[in-house]
Amino acid sequence: IDTSTRYGGVCLRDDQRVVASLSWYSSRNHTSELMPAVQQVLMQAGKDTKDLSVVTVALGPGGFSALRVGISVAKGMAFSLGIPLVGVGTLEIEVFPYATMGWPACPILDIGRGGVASALYCLVEEKWQRVMDDQIQSLEALVEAISNRGYERVLFCGEGVETKGSLLREALGDMAVMP
Repeated sequence: IDTSTRYGGVCLRDDQRVVASLSWYSSRNHTSELMPAVQQVLMQAGKDTKDLSVVTVALGPGGFSALRVGISVAKGMAFSLGIPLVGVGTLEIEVFPYATMGWPACPILDIGRGGVASALYCLVEEKWQRVMDDQIQSLEALVEAISNRGYERVLFCGEGVETKGSLLREALGDMAVMP
């Protein structure tokens, strides 16, 4: 379950693959949209909540109300079913698909008022690791922090690239790479 950004998402997977998923743009309606989405994904897969063995939820950063909806639903499902609940940071979710590229990667989320939530990941001794903790800061502070690390290229990913990508390219030039 992910309600941490403007896009909501529900995914059902087995041990090997995604069985069913649904994502949508949510304009402050996670409360009314989430449970129907959960039901639709379960129905699409021919499953019932009793078939679940774990619930995973995005922990943010993100909008407080939207996160509260996703985490509350996830906690309620896990508790009522007596199954584990696992939380994963949204920035980690955003960066994970790029872990094998070999470049440092910086997931960003636009949090409004010129601010971004970000982190920085790269390979350290052949292991994908966070090298800059999750932070909420101005775009200028992020640019300075990235510039001071001496990387040749940094991949920027996440929902914030849509709104901040051109500013990052302007400030960092060829160092900023966008998917």
